[in-house]
Amino acid sequence: MRCRYLFGWLLAAAVFGLTGFLTAQEKKEDKKGTVTGVVTNKGGNWIEVKADGEEKARKYFTGSDQAALKAVKATEIDSRIRMDWRFSEVFRVVKIEVLKAPGKVEKKDEKKEKDRKGTVTGVVTAKGDNWIEVKADGEEKARRYVPQWKGGLPKDGGGPDKGMVAQIKKVPLKSRVRIEWLFEERPRVMKIEVLKKPDGPVPEKRSGTIAGEIKSKKEQGNNIVIEVLAPGEEKARSYFVQHDPKLKAPIPSVLKVVREAKVGDKVVFDWEATGHGPAIVKFEVLKKGSGGKK
Repeated sequence: MRCRYLFGWLLAAAVFGLTGFLTAQEKKEDKKGTVTGVVTNKGGNWIEVKADGEEKARKYFTGSDQAALKAVKATEIDSRIRMDWRFSEVFRVVKIEVLKAPGKVEKKDEKKEKDRKGTVTGVVTAKGDNWIEVKADGEEKARRYVPQWKGGLPKDGGGPDKGMVAQIKKVPLKSRVRIEWLFEERPRVMKIEVLKKPDGPVPEKRSGTIAGEIKSKKEQGNNIVIEVLAPGEEKARSYFVQHDPKLKAPIPSVLKVVREAKVGDKVVFDWEATGHGPAIVKFEVLKKGSGGKK
């Protein structure tokens, strides 16, 4: 009787122990969750993810799950993902959602490049007839923005958006502005809002008209430099032909007339200040000189 009681007790303990083991095993098997982080590495049937706040990445396996295998294959390293997982002997992939693909260089003709757009706030550092340069908050260098091109080819009347050209003209230098832009081959300004005008007066673009005698001429690359002595001046001053921003070369019509002029000719011309000195924008020979050295 005593032996039977002892045997029954041992059997109950064994059953209880086995039940407890199975329960613990089942709980471990049923472990599952969701992790958000960055893909650090991957193989044919596994993916490694460094979860937010974790020091080390963890490896998750696909097993023979075809959907999981396909998801791992389609996910790029350095992608930011949200992944559902479960534990069955090892950590296993259930579902992957890519939150952000890794940055990559795109070809210029890709649609994503054309769809780039944004808003920038900063200070106007320079501008021209059909462009404006803005140094955005936090940026080291200013960026140039141009109006959209409208109307087809130039021969068909196409050109920079006239409305935007007019707006650019009204924006003072050193103004604080907000610009909405779109990338089409280059950054295009879509909208300009002046947030604050410059505190002090902005110096006007210096220009003027000079009449005098050509004292010397000198070819300089694809340009020409002349020295002109104006009445009442002690020394002749140097001038070169202004550049056409579209052609990226000296203004052809002005360059032609300046080249044909000779030392000793009496001339009159309009000029404007540049970072390289005064530049000729309009030129006329009033009287031919006696002829001297070019």
